[in-house]
Amino acid sequence: LIFAGAPDWLSKTATEYLMVTSGFDYWSATEDDHRQVCPTSGKIKNLYVKLLWGDPGNDPDAYRFTLRVNGASPANGLVVTIVANDTTGDDTAHEVTVAAGDVLTLMCEPLESPGSTVWAFMGMTFVADTDGESLILAGTTNDLHNTDTEYNLLSTFWISSWQADESLVYQMGQECTLKKLYVLLSAAPGDGKSYTFTLRKGDGLGDGNLAVTITGAATTTGNDLV
Repeated sequence: LIFAGAPDWLSKTATEYLMVTSGFDYWSATEDDHRQVCPTSGKIKNLYVKLLWGDPGNDPDAYRFTLRVNGASPANGLVVTIVANDTTGDDTAHEVTVAAGDVLTLMCEPLESPGSTVWAFMGMTFVADTDGESLILAGTTNDLHNTDTEYNLLSTFWISSWQADESLVYQMGQECTLKKLYVLLSAAPGDGKSYTFTLRKGDGLGDGNLAVTITGAATTTGNDLV
């Protein structure tokens, strides 16, 4: 399952974006700020949307929600339009095929200048091509430090801050195998510079086996598939 939502009002006039997995996100007009990388291949389907604090307004006011892949809306993709007097909608007729490394976002478009501002919450189903796999999606707009080693949640959110104290970002895990780490930067580290991202086991257990190093003036992506 994929869960999304934001304690934030939808815009009546501007197209805005949200992380596909968002525990504490805010809608904004900059899609790149909400990108999350899909680490494995599969299909995303069953988009459900629920509005809180009202409906879009008076007919023909509406809000349209779309799952985006690599900055585009897939043909015959997942789209839900909620019109005046309704507060829920779903698309169970379509599905979106995703590949490892695809970048995901959610888009909301106000149609016909809605008269009401509302919050929105969403859910989808991910079906992996490899049986038993599931997703952990993350991302933050908090800047990486130029010199200090810092830590963050495994399932970060839009404004999730990097911390010098690792214990502030512990998250409890289940018995499982974590693999296929993908990283996307908003800009390259620079000539002769690099960032290394390492999956850690907290409480003094040290580094795990997943690590991605992104180096140079032209590279913004990396992965560890071992």
